[in-house]
Formats: sequence, structure tokens, C-alpha cells
Amino acid sequence: MKELIESIYSHFATGTNSLKTATSGRLEYGKGVPSWADNFCTYQANSANADDAFRLSMDETYWQINCFSSVRETCFDLLAYAASLFDNVTLTVASHYPVLIHKESVVPPIWNEQDNLWQATIEFRCRLQHT
Repeated sequence: MKELIESIYSHFATGTNSLKTATSGRLEYGKGVPSWADNFCTYQANSANADDAFRLSMDETYWQINCFSSVRETCFDLLAYAASLFDNVTLTVASHYPVLIHKESVVPPIWNEQDNLWQATIEFRCRLQHT
């Protein structure tokens, strides 16, 4: 299951510890993969992408990871792993300014009637660190 969160991490973190353009919308990780039949994650941002947000002089942007699973405890595991990768991490954006990522809020697993799965959400704040 850690592969789901690592897929999100690799979406916008490279080996050089930099924040890639993080597209908004509902990006799904693991959905439709047979071995993850009832487990998947989505990534959503509140701006077109993180880099554009900072170019437009926004000092911060928010994004979230939604974890879905047929097993409630799996949601807790995914939340914990996401926090371990992202909370209090400093990455850089294309504008070369450091960005501090901080865990803003966590919604523990609740039953999602639409998907018939448990859903948990972790929201992060990306704050531009002016030099």
C-alpha cells in the first residue's frame, strides 16, 4: 500500500528534492490495479499547479491526499505514511524558492457511501519561504 503514497510523492518530488509542477484535479493512484482492488488514493490541489501559484505571488497553496480502502485500518496506515513523507519537508519549486510543506489537517476514516469504501483525508499547506 505504501506504493500508492510513493506514487503521489514521485509525482512532484524528484531525486534532487524539488517540487515538480503538481497538477490539480483528481489524480488517482492504484484504482483499477487488480492487487489494489479496493484501495486507492487521489491527489487534489486548490490551484492549477503549485509552481504557477507561487509565480502569481501567492505565498501559499493547499493540497490534499484522499485515501480510500475497504479496510478502515488501511486508511490510518496510509495517512501515517503520507505524513511521514510530507510533513515538515522543504522542497524547491522551479522558481528556486524553498517551499515548506506542513500537515494542516487530518480527517480520520469515514464511510463513503458513494464509493462503498472508507475515506480518509490529509491536507497539507505549501508555504513559500522567501529568501
